[in-house]
Amino acid sequence: MKLNLRAIDLNLLTIFDAIMQHKRMSQAAEALHMTQPAVSGALTRLRVLFGDPLFVREGRGVTPTAAAMRLAPGIIDSLSRLQQSLGYLQQFDPQE
Repeated sequence: MKLNLRAIDLNLLTIFDAIMQHKRMSQAAEALHMTQPAVSGALTRLRVLFGDPLFVREGRGVTPTAAAMRLAPGIIDSLSRLQQSLGYLQQFDPQE
């Protein structure tokens, strides 16, 4: 299955990252300054996009599926690189 990058809402990847990091929907929502239902809705969209549950309930939190574990390193690295690239704009001095 090849996904068209243009068809993906890249904001969903930051939500995936937050869920991976916090392992709780409510904490991910708080970190993202979103409501928990909005994060749940985004997770539903991610599940459809990737054809996998990605996270399953376990106690009060969620556990990533094998597919989420395979996706995570690339998504997290890509978001980190993008954040780093955008950070260069804040340091940019057009007179240099």
